[in-house]
Amino acid sequence: ATATAPVRTRPAADKRAKWDVQPHDVREVLLGSQDQGSGYKFQVQLTSFGAAIKTVKLSEHFMTVADKHQYQRDPANYQRAVAENPKLKGNYSLLNPVTCGGQTVYPLATRQVHFPDEAVGLLLYGPLWQAGKVKTDEDGTQSVTFTAQVAKDDKPYLRLEKTYTVRKGTYAYSIEVGLRAVNLSGGEVKLDLWQFSATGVPREDMRSDMRKLAYGKYVSNDLKVLKEPVDKMQKAAPLKLSGNWGEEAKKADLLGRSDIGTAVLWEGMTNKYFAALTYVVPAPDSKTLAAPEAAVGFYQAAVEEVAATSEKPARLTGLGLMNLGPYRVPAGGSVEVKLDLFTGPKQRGLFDKAPLYASLKYKDSLDFGSCCTWAPLSLAMMWLLDMFSKATLGNYGLAIILLVVLVRLGLHPLTKKGQVSMMAMQKLQPQMEAAREKYKDNKAKLNEEMMKIYKSAGASPFLGCLPMVLQMPIWIALWTGLQAAVELRHAGLLPFWITDLAAPDALIDFGRTLVNLPLVGPLRSFNLLPILLAVGMVLNQKFTPSTPTSTQQQATQKQMMYFMNVFFLLIFYNAPSGLTMYIMASTFAGVFEQYVIRKHIRERQAAEAAAETKVAIPGKHFRGQKPKKPRGPFRIIR
Repeated sequence: ATATAPVRTRPAADKRAKWDVQPHDVREVLLGSQDQGSGYKFQVQLTSFGAAIKTVKLSEHFMTVADKHQYQRDPANYQRAVAENPKLKGNYSLLNPVTCGGQTVYPLATRQVHFPDEAVGLLLYGPLWQAGKVKTDEDGTQSVTFTAQVAKDDKPYLRLEKTYTVRKGTYAYSIEVGLRAVNLSGGEVKLDLWQFSATGVPREDMRSDMRKLAYGKYVSNDLKVLKEPVDKMQKAAPLKLSGNWGEEAKKADLLGRSDIGTAVLWEGMTNKYFAALTYVVPAPDSKTLAAPEAAVGFYQAAVEEVAATSEKPARLTGLGLMNLGPYRVPAGGSVEVKLDLFTGPKQRGLFDKAPLYASLKYKDSLDFGSCCTWAPLSLAMMWLLDMFSKATLGNYGLAIILLVVLVRLGLHPLTKKGQVSMMAMQKLQPQMEAAREKYKDNKAKLNEEMMKIYKSAGASPFLGCLPMVLQMPIWIALWTGLQAAVELRHAGLLPFWITDLAAPDALIDFGRTLVNLPLVGPLRSFNLLPILLAVGMVLNQKFTPSTPTSTQQQATQKQMMYFMNVFFLLIFYNAPSGLTMYIMASTFAGVFEQYVIRKHIRERQAAEAAAETKVAIPGKHFRGQKPKKPRGPFRIIR
């Protein structure tokens, strides 16, 4: 990054005052580790340029399936393999730099310090911080402090200290950030700070940008998690880093403050599976989660994620801004604000078991994406998959197949009744055709007659549709669960096919996007599962007894079935392979189930016909026919 000189301004009341921030060489510092065996959940790469984060790499998650498999084969030499093999992308990089007006913007950088009483704003985003030594405690806790010193008329005026801390542990996905301002002048100092928050969270989904700007806010004394799609930023005016930056920053969307009744506690950005959320930590003696003493204002601004080219306009993303203060610091005194930056997977178990994350309702940042689902059902489906994965030794593909078996067994009684009812209705075809002909000009009478025919045969046209109706919420719940279940990311069925249940199966990878198709999205690979699903649907329709209708209606239904097969093939072509595999397995299981049920019905009907006892009637019998002895005055059906 290019060094930026500090901004020096002179108040009108004191033209002799000279303000300066001492420059330092830019240094980079590493905390934590990318090694899963180290006990750290991530490695954070820090830079003294703005005392910022360059990137956060998660130790248990990778950029590609190939990276995951390479690590599993040879964890000791994985990092060397990444350096030597351009196809490997390394550990998952959650926070990344973005651009703003051609200038690089690092996450968590401190932008500027402002002295309202002096009418002075000093730029801190540059080579103006001195990096200290990394300290490691006995329990593995690591920390480093960056220091910047402001001088007025060549005399020390204010010292800013920014400390990053990472810890080991099962739930240690937090980077602790402490901002401390120490008054070195002889009098009281009033100041406020502008601080960047999390940014650069990568996009996950190939068909749509599912990233959200999320924040936790008290509404009617209840903590609510509010989310807005990052696509909203495409309509916003990009943030400007030049000129009077403080005034430009205030033009960004104000999410709220920490020191009011409807306090905002945290803000950040999420994608399908990961989140970066910044929480303002209250004082140790506080009895609430809010930190009114921190006096922080939360903003969201638009910045360039991908710079504009002649072919494409700039793609904008969100940048969190925090305005800390104003604070009055007495002579020789100090003020400190502590932040907790969560950088990790949106995992239900993690958010439930870690007390801080549970109290902040981070689990509500999980995005189920659909208005047609019920979140508890999606969570239940994800829980079942977790349970089944333990029985399958971590193979989530087999866990999905077990889930199909469980659902089919649960719905079997209804499916059987529906099949019996539909086959009974097929036998009523002559009666129903006669009724249609007789009452073709009287729909009310026709419906009444139809219901009588159904009732006399003990059949119902609704029983055949009931299993499908009951399965649809499960399909939708699984779909939305896959949108949020980080456990299925890079989890597979076989080592050579369906290696990522959260992505298309990609039997043959084209290596590039051939074309963008409506409903399908980018065509990057040959996906076999959606085709097998379409075949299963055709077989399912062939074996499913149809409700008797007129010839014209049957032709219309047939055309509709063909249309639905093509439609499902298109919308599921780039769908997560886990979902496609579930519906495909359920469809083929339905075909087998129908075959078994229909065979059972035919065998039962044959047994009933064989068990009939004929009653002898008076008169001459045919030659060679020996009448059976009657068992009673009535025909008996067993």
